[in-house]
Amino acid sequence: MGFVRRGDEYHPGSGVVVLISNGEDGFKDMYVGESRKGQIWHEVTGNIEEEITIAENGKAMFKVNGGKLAVWVQKD
Repeated sequence: MGFVRRGDEYHPGSGVVVLISNGEDGFKDMYVGESRKGQIWHEVTGNIEEEITIAENGKAMFKVNGGKLAVWVQKD
């Protein structure tokens, strides 16, 4: 399960993607907005070390480890 809070232009870095797994490792293709294309995002809980880049269409494949929470934000 997951949700996106896209944030706004008045609060830089205010977007977030949250994923929760009560089973196995998983991925979810999430839309964060075309204005974020090319941005690098990272997971802040420390459960996932790799970073992702938002595609031209404003989407990216976000990862969550099994039985865990993943919170993704734009890298500073």
